[in-house]
Amino acid sequence: YETPNQGRKMVKDAAMRFAKEPGDHWFFIGGQSGAGKSHLCTAIAGELLKQGKELRYMLWRDEIVHIKAVVNDPDEYRPAMDSLKRAEVLYIDDLFKMGKDEKGVVKQPTAGDINVAFELLNYRYNVTGLITIISSERTLPELNEIDEAIAGRIAEKSKEGGFCLNLKKDPEWNGRRRGIGYL
Repeated sequence: YETPNQGRKMVKDAAMRFAKEPGDHWFFIGGQSGAGKSHLCTAIAGELLKQGKELRYMLWRDEIVHIKAVVNDPDEYRPAMDSLKRAEVLYIDDLFKMGKDEKGVVKQPTAGDINVAFELLNYRYNVTGLITIISSERTLPELNEIDEAIAGRIAEKSKEGGFCLNLKKDPEWNGRRRGIGYL
C-alpha cells in the first residue's frame, strides 16, 4: 500500500495499529473506489490469521444473494447467518455494494439487505470480543442515510482508536488510475 500523501499514510497507520491489537474495536473504511480499502482490510485479516484467529470473509454482493434466497428456510438461513454472526473475526468486503441501474445511478439497498445487515451487525455489536472489519464504497454518513442504527453501531465500535475511516470521493484517492495518461 503506497503512501504518497499524508492521508494515505494516516490510513495505513490506522490499519497497522488495528492489525497489531484490535481489542474490542471494529475497523471501518469507506469511500472512494480504488483507494485500497479492500487491500488494507485483507492485510489486517492476514495479520489476524497469523495471530491464530479464526476468520470468515464475506464478499457482500455474493453472500447477500445466498442469504436472502434462503431467508424463509430456517434450516439453511440460521447456519448461514450463525457462521457469520459468531466468527471470531468477520471481514465484510464492500458492504452495500449494489451496482448501478440502467441509468447509471447507484442502487440503494433493499429492505432485505438492510434487515440482514442489521441482524448481523447488531449481533456482533452486542457480543464482546468479536472482531469486525468492514470495507464499503459508502462513507459512514452515506450509511447513516441508509440506516441510522447500522451506521451508529459501526461508528461506535470503530471510532475509538481512530478506526473509522471515511475517504472523500476524489479521483486522487483512486490508485488504480495513477500513472494513466490522457491525450
